[in-house]
Amino acid sequence: MNGWQENARPRPASGWDLRVVFVVVLAALGAWISLTLTHFHLSEGKSGPGLFRTVCEMTGGGCDHVLQSPWAMLPRGIPLALAGLVYFSAIALWYLLVGRPSRAGRSWALPIFTLQLIGAVFSLFLIGVMLFQVHAVCGWCALVHVINLVLFWLAWTLWPRDRADVGPAWPPARLGFAALFLIVVMAAYWNQWLLNNYLQAETASFTGDTDLMRYLHLRNPVKQLAVRADDPVRGNAAAPHTVVVFSDFLCPACRNFAGFFKSEIEPLYGSQIRLVYKHLPLDTACNPKLPHTLHPGACDASYAAEAAHELGGPDAFWKMHDALFEHQEDAKAGRWADLAKSAGLDGAAIADRVAKHSHADRVAEDVQLGMSLKLQGTPGVFIDGRNLQEWSTLDLWKAVLAPPAAPPAPAAAETPPQASGAR
Repeated sequence: MNGWQENARPRPASGWDLRVVFVVVLAALGAWISLTLTHFHLSEGKSGPGLFRTVCEMTGGGCDHVLQSPWAMLPRGIPLALAGLVYFSAIALWYLLVGRPSRAGRSWALPIFTLQLIGAVFSLFLIGVMLFQVHAVCGWCALVHVINLVLFWLAWTLWPRDRADVGPAWPPARLGFAALFLIVVMAAYWNQWLLNNYLQAETASFTGDTDLMRYLHLRNPVKQLAVRADDPVRGNAAAPHTVVVFSDFLCPACRNFAGFFKSEIEPLYGSQIRLVYKHLPLDTACNPKLPHTLHPGACDASYAAEAAHELGGPDAFWKMHDALFEHQEDAKAGRWADLAKSAGLDGAAIADRVAKHSHADRVAEDVQLGMSLKLQGTPGVFIDGRNLQEWSTLDLWKAVLAPPAAPPAPAAAETPPQASGAR
């Protein structure tokens, strides 16, 4: 009686054993390799850790050839490696959460087992494709397929067949449903990851294509940007090209633009270009349409620049402009008098005007114009009325500001043959 009771005792509900550990580890390794292959595919072979390249070379260097073949792509341009990433992640997640199913609960494991059966057949097919169609071997791809075949073998050994297994159902319905739901969520996450990385890869390729960037820039509509007679202008006031920048004195990217324009653009174009400064502080104190303040004190920094403008004209404005950007930490601390003195200006007078917000109306005019343009951030740079988003690309400036190519000269009209002389 005691022996019968021992045999009939249900096994632990988790069904966990060493084979499940192997499945989770191997599936995680397959997911990592698939992720690396996806990165490699999206970067057109330009990315990948040193180990990745070493294994590729050791196995004949066929990774590039295989991953650039049509067999490496699914419809809609989806890398096959991404499907592998989703596949292996699903297997790892399922066995990590559920473990080995019991006979009574194996219906919940049937979708994963069926998926693994299809995956094993597909791995055999792709191995044949590499050998007989592509005529090249990707070492990492081959390793993934071997891992997949081992995973299916382990799943086969874990599948409950013992009719004497009369224990409780494992996984219970709620756990089985939750695991399948998490797999769907995980697949959606990897799909979004692909979309984001694909867009970044496409953007990077566009950034390197100056002709395309110039074409896209010229498609931007021309905005009518009102330039006041007393707006601060750096450069030749009568220059044929006008750059308008909507900027924030406490914004690091705006500081970078100021340095870039002064060191790269001004020396290159000289009297052919002028810069007009417009205020767009990302501070709700003077920019109430912002959802929240990004740069506290940016409004006061604009008031300080306008106070210098009032006291000393355009030259004083640009001196204060440079001081604010060059000593941005002092500007964040509100040391207006010290900054003005460092620029050779009347520090006390400027600090007094900042405290009184003497130039709030003027700054508000710029803010209203800048916000109406729906800029994505600062600096907002416009060349002759068109928004230049990739302002840090010098070749794009050269392409945009280059004189248009002269139209080809009309072909000379063919001279009709002379009539023969009179007979």
